[in-house]
Amino acid sequence: MAIINLPLVPPLPTDGQVGDAVPLDATINYIVAQVNANAQATGVTPTLLEWQSLGQTPTFVSATSFTVPGNLTTTFTIGRRLQSVNTGGTIYSTVVSSAFTTVTTVTVLNDSGVLDSGLSVVNIGLLNSVNESLPRNTIFGATFVHNTETFVTTTQLTLSTANGVSVTVSNDRYGEFSAATGTWTAAKAGGYIVMAVGDVTISGVTITSAQMGLIVGGATGGNYAPQPMGITSINPSSAVQPTTEIAMIFGPAGMTVALGITLTFSAGSPHLAQSTMTIVGPL
Repeated sequence: MAIINLPLVPPLPTDGQVGDAVPLDATINYIVAQVNANAQATGVTPTLLEWQSLGQTPTFVSATSFTVPGNLTTTFTIGRRLQSVNTGGTIYSTVVSSAFTTVTTVTVLNDSGVLDSGLSVVNIGLLNSVNESLPRNTIFGATFVHNTETFVTTTQLTLSTANGVSVTVSNDRYGEFSAATGTWTAAKAGGYIVMAVGDVTISGVTITSAQMGLIVGGATGGNYAPQPMGITSINPSSAVQPTTEIAMIFGPAGMTVALGITLTFSAGSPHLAQSTMTIVGPL
């Protein structure tokens, strides 16, 4: 809606014209009234509307479903939030599915309570769950496998292509990872969930100790040392699966995370079977 309706009646005089004071005053008063009527009152916080009227009358089907006229499957996308008015009160729900035949049938997961036969209004969340406008966070995943790496006794090796490890990146939304150094560098400050899993082939190898885990730099609280892999036997005949390491790491932009391994052995040639590192955040 426009704040001031056009054209103005009576019109304001143009340059060089003489205007009649009475209708001119009426026009000015009209402008002032329109501006004041549409202005936010001083000291009043605007109400932010999170829900948009659907403009269709829903028909109750069950405690978790309803129908609406027409094909509205692109509106009722999976994950979209809904607000509905029922006899039992206002219910908040999430769309689980929607399908069109002669009407659109919507199935929901309610936060609490149920839809009932008094269902009269359905409002949709402003953000579409398919093409939402929310900023997206980091999602990173990489797999490290044996290529030509050589483990050195008692020396920590950072898994990277520089060390002969083959690295496959499955997701790196903001380009925060360098395969050459094996280092992920946070583009944004905050808390990140980091998970590392891996195994090492040590068939025919005399292992004294083995560690594998996260190497974190610049995080609040200092660095995280690699965690023990939990190897309990010597010269096993197959790959050894280490204990999964999951950490919640808080740090500034520029914080780094890598996956390291340290083996102490006296014979044979241990090598990497497969390891993964996954990072999600900031939360």
